[in-house]
Amino acid sequence: MTGSDPVGVATAAAGYKKLKEDFVSNLSGGSPAEINYVTAVAPVAILLWSALQSRQSLFKANTPFSLLVDYLINVAPILLSVTLYSGTPLLLNALLLAPALFVYALPRNVSAPRKKLVVPPNNVKSRTATPAGPLAALPPKPFLTNYRGGMLVITTIAILAVDFRLFPRRFAKVETWGTSLMDLGVGSFVFSAGVIAARPVLRERASGRSASLATRLRASLRHSLPLLALGFVRLLSVKGLDYAEHVSEYGVHWNFFFTLGLLPPFTAAFQSALNIVPSYAALSVLLGVAYQVLLESTPLKAYVLTAPRTDLLSANREGVFSFLGYLAIFLAGQDTGMYILPRHINPRRDADPATQRTTLLMTMAVWSAIWSALYFLTTSYTWGDGLSVSRRLANLPYVFWVAAFNSAHVLAYCLVETLFFPAAFHHTTDARAENEAYDTATSRVLHAYNRNGLAVFLLANLLTGLVNLTVPTLDAGPVATMAILVAYTGTLTAVALGLDAYDISLKLHWRMDARSGESQRGGRAKSNLGRLDYPLRCIAKAWAWFGLFLSGVAAPYGFELGDRCTGRETETMLPMLPKVAKLIRPAPHTTLSQVGKRRPSYLVDLISEVYAEAFGFRGTFRHDMSMVFGNLPFLNTIINKSDHTNPAPT
Repeated sequence: MTGSDPVGVATAAAGYKKLKEDFVSNLSGGSPAEINYVTAVAPVAILLWSALQSRQSLFKANTPFSLLVDYLINVAPILLSVTLYSGTPLLLNALLLAPALFVYALPRNVSAPRKKLVVPPNNVKSRTATPAGPLAALPPKPFLTNYRGGMLVITTIAILAVDFRLFPRRFAKVETWGTSLMDLGVGSFVFSAGVIAARPVLRERASGRSASLATRLRASLRHSLPLLALGFVRLLSVKGLDYAEHVSEYGVHWNFFFTLGLLPPFTAAFQSALNIVPSYAALSVLLGVAYQVLLESTPLKAYVLTAPRTDLLSANREGVFSFLGYLAIFLAGQDTGMYILPRHINPRRDADPATQRTTLLMTMAVWSAIWSALYFLTTSYTWGDGLSVSRRLANLPYVFWVAAFNSAHVLAYCLVETLFFPAAFHHTTDARAENEAYDTATSRVLHAYNRNGLAVFLLANLLTGLVNLTVPTLDAGPVATMAILVAYTGTLTAVALGLDAYDISLKLHWRMDARSGESQRGGRAKSNLGRLDYPLRCIAKAWAWFGLFLSGVAAPYGFELGDRCTGRETETMLPMLPKVAKLIRPAPHTTLSQVGKRRPSYLVDLISEVYAEAFGFRGTFRHDMSMVFGNLPFLNTIINKSDHTNPAPT
């Protein structure tokens, strides 16, 4: 609209932001039983998929039709369960279960064609192109892939759907006390990460060698640093774009990426405690109990919930102290991985595969019962402590609830696989046959989600931000909401399948031990810390490109992103990207001593350099950073001292 009042537009934007923040605030959640009914759609959907695959071989050939049906079975029902069928989840489960039983009753289709793999261009390897060889100690587990893929599907759906009125408020994150679907999703993401984190521990034990604490910490940083970098990118993006946020969720500056990034080093440090504590599960319980005792016997609970935000710690008190609960959840997941990942769980290594699978199912059932009993004892007013679940605190009931739920879901997926695909753990003589059995028993869509889980999660966050910047989600009706969510889930699924088809796995690892040589004295030289310029430049690139992208997309819709949105960005965004890519390039290896000589404002210089190249002027980024961190003297000092008179060495 021409001639609009800038003050009125700004006031309306601030009012809409406040409305969106209120929309996700002061919620009390729903019942755990209803959450179980809704989330049961995922394993029931994989049951239907398994019936079609095992009886009719519908997904033997990876055709567009089979991939579409895969999406309609494993993604669309989950979307329906949190929107149109949110009030009747049992009906949706019945609608999925009925055709599964019907298909299972039909005779097996023995004339189905063999699985025909889609050959990607440029001779890219398919996921089954594994040479014949000995069986690995940690075999691929279809039920674990399906579980992790389903968890990612419901997580990515919820982070956007929560901004629409069609998504029930009882499914959104609670303010302080109570249970909700999204509260469970956050903990499940951490639990699932813990399951996979058991792999290096199992490999270390199989090798018969024990790594030192320093080695474990160093290896954990390869996973932590990129996540922490993403946390800073998200922080800068949210503050710089004045994006609506729920401060009481993690705090003013903390976000979920910081929690994820700090888990690996703390877990590596806690691994030394296994010399005293018998298992990760016991360590999880001890940590959760100790944290709960601190909450109940000290002023910590009141501090986390009611303290004024006067400094950096109090401003982020929820994220800092809830980390202890998430660490306990991560350890519980790691304990689960210790018995579901190995090939042999039965002490008799010569036991046949059926015995091994029976032992695994019994072990999973026992641990599901244990976690459920602990949850009951901490929450029951009659037989237990009568504590309330709090995701904001990540207290002991929340830890037990997440562990019990995920243990039961992994068991459900394992039961489905055991019923429909006995070949997944029977009659495998070499790696190639085992991978073929894995492909047969695994949903292609869920495999694609699981393979690039963090990349899909990042894309989901970017698309969520884009939708919220371009669409008034609170005013969208049911038809518009479903159209947007279907397009959103379709995009995520297409990207995940595309990456999988081209055999691309996007992993966030910072290579820290790139080189190691001999010193002139004949001894081992100290290994440098790899390309220290490169991760910093990646942070600069992510922040600058994200700002460029949102400026170009939002400008036509009338959104003002600070004083950067002048209208020129829409025309210059694409031509500028090659220049930015050329500007940000890996620098030679840099040692730790060299980094110590650099000024703390090096990262600010890098990002400002990118902005100068992309927008043709300087100073805007530093001004925005000062506005964001004006209440943090240390960071504000770093920002204000940053200049371009003494460029950082490369």
